[in-house]
Parts: sequence; structure tokens; C-alpha cells
Amino acid sequence: MDDFLREPDMRDLLNSDTILPQHTTPQQWECRRDDADLICLYDGQRVYTFRGQLDLAAQSCLEKTEDLPYAQFMPLKNKCAATVHRSSPGSIHFTLNDGRLNQTFTFRHASGSRWMAVPKARRGRAGEQPAEGQQGGQ
Repeated sequence: MDDFLREPDMRDLLNSDTILPQHTTPQQWECRRDDADLICLYDGQRVYTFRGQLDLAAQSCLEKTEDLPYAQFMPLKNKCAATVHRSSPGSIHFTLNDGRLNQTFTFRHASGSRWMAVPKARRGRAGEQPAEGQQGGQ
């Protein structure tokens, strides 16, 4: 069975201090990225950190790493607002408001430190889909 469709093992999350907060209403967070594969989401209290590439056309694998201290988050230059539509300890559904693509993703816990990033299907002009392998975010 595909890892994304499998229910995450909540024991992995409950033994971690880097789980995401529970939100059922939209929240405004901040996203910052480096030029490689670091993706940081800041909710005003903690910097949740992932490593991996975001793909607009297909799901991709991410690694959840230790939260960054705020002082290390601030110098990252690629930044945008993130509207978090909902989150729970094992998933987060958000839109990167970068002023260009405004792509929506769901990050879902798979196992251990492994998370899956699933882009929301988008339609381009005249119903076109993004090019295969097109990279998302900033």
C-alpha cells in the first residue's frame, strides 16, 4: 500500500517533541527556505523544519528534522506567507502565498522522520497541468 494512503503510526509522533499543533481554522504562518532543500514553517512560537524538494506535479518525500532556533530561521532569504488551512500532529495543509504560484500542499507523516509532501492538483491556462517535475515554492 502506498505510504501516503497508510494511516501514520501516531506512536512515532507522540514520542517526538516536533509534532505540529492542532488547528481547524486558518492561521497565518511564515515560510522560509534556503537555496538547497530546507523548508521552515514558523507559527509564531516554533520553527518546524523539513528537508526535501517540493514538486508541483507529484508527491515527494521529506525528512522532518529538528526545529530550528528562531535566530537561524531569520537569515533565510527565500520567504513568503503561508496560510495554514488546518493542521494536526500528523499533517499540515497550507498554501504558500509567494505572489506567483500560490501552491497548496499537504505534508503528511509517513513513519519516523519521513513525511510526504502532496501538491494540490492545479489547472493552468486552458486546463493545462504543470510540467512534470516542475519545482514548487520559492
